Formats: sequence, structure tokens, C-alpha cells
Amino acid sequence: MLGRHYAPSQLKLVLDDFDKTETYEVKEIIYYKTYEYDPENILYLVKWKNYPDPKWDKWKPESSYIERQCIKDYWEKHNANKAEVLTTTAPERIINPSDSNKLTASSRGTKRKRAH
Repeated sequence: MLGRHYAPSQLKLVLDDFDKTETYEVKEIIYYKTYEYDPENILYLVKWKNYPDPKWDKWKPESSYIERQCIKDYWEKHNANKAEVLTTTAPERIINPSDSNKLTASSRGTKRKRAH
């Protein structure tokens, strides 16, 4: 029994039968996917430590992880990359076809469809 109250984030999951459980160490999570019929069940494509060949990469559900730090790391990296793309990609400039005299020399050579 614990001597004081702990927040759930301070507790570490421990398996009762750890010695009997076959475990592998995650090198990194490469990608994720969900199924339309079950969007809450996220599967992660895992690259295993000491298994460099992509043939060993496997899709595993979140429930199969003992230590979930690799999942947190994946989402931090994924969200950082998404934010970087959003901040570095300039939106396309919308040009009114009637303003064709305002086009720059580089944009005159491109064909544009006229809005009806």
C-alpha cells in the first residue's frame, strides 16, 4: 500500500507477470491509422529497436504498449511537424480574372480556370 496519495500521472504501470510476457523495445513510431468503423482504436506502425529491416515493422494498437512514452513522443513530433507545415506554407493568392493586368510576369504563363 502506498504511503501517500499519488496523481495517476505519477504512477507507473507494472505487470504482475512481466517475466512471462514477451516484450520488445520500440525504437520509434513511424505512422498511425484508424478505421472508419472504429475511429477510437488507433493503430501505430512501430519500428522495433535492434530490428532495422522494415519487414519487422508492425501495426500495434495502443493497448499493447506497456510504456506509452513513445506514443507521447510520436504525437509531439507529429503535431510539431504539422504546425511547421502550416506556418511555412504560404496560401495561394486568389486572383480575380478581370485583374489579369495585375499578374506578375511569372504568373502570366500559368493557365487558370475562370470561375463561372
